[in-house]
Amino acid sequence: MLSDQDVHLWCASLDQPAFRLEELKQTLSEDEQARAERFYFERDRRRFILRRGLLRLLLGDYLGVAANCVQFSYGHHGKPALTEPFSEQKLQFNLSHSQGIALYAFALGRDLGVDVERLRPIDEADQMMERFFSPDEKDAIRAAPADERHSTFLRCWIRKEAYVKALGAGLTWPLDVFSVPLGAEESAQPVTIRGNSKEASRWFVQGFVPVPDYVAAVVAEGDGWKCQ
Repeated sequence: MLSDQDVHLWCASLDQPAFRLEELKQTLSEDEQARAERFYFERDRRRFILRRGLLRLLLGDYLGVAANCVQFSYGHHGKPALTEPFSEQKLQFNLSHSQGIALYAFALGRDLGVDVERLRPIDEADQMMERFFSPDEKDAIRAAPADERHSTFLRCWIRKEAYVKALGAGLTWPLDVFSVPLGAEESAQPVTIRGNSKEASRWFVQGFVPVPDYVAAVVAEGDGWKCQ
């Protein structure tokens, strides 16, 4: 049961047997199936079908309807939301994927965003940090032990992405005007926005490890919520 103070997190493998793929494909709308067919590589097509089908199954369970009955609308930057009459239940959701896993987040009456990445070397990490990170974030990453610097960079990046996804702004939002906490993944901590403490107080971020070798973060509106 999803309560007002919960943020539910679900993690799923995108390596599923063929029969499961076909089952989930049947839940997709015509436009989703058309989108799947536009992928050039078969693996990408399969993973798209699995991501969307699993999302529909989860939403169907929360809404009490069949997965193929769920209908979506999309914001200016592509963030999906439920259409009427499902939107009346105030169920908010977001999803992310990285290589072989998909991550889903659900809440009632609060906007949220989620992001996940596999731990891996990123050649452009230094350039990305200089361009997109706030001064506080840069200082925290540089102060990290050498063997933890890259994982700290990734934690920062996914927490920033989760925040702009919660806003529904995509990467058009200036990433260097706000700072995310980079501490231990134990409880939700507030986002800091330069020159706008009132707006910052609306958003809290929590990092977590969904499966080994991956890092993830969820950002949700308001405080007092707990991940389940």
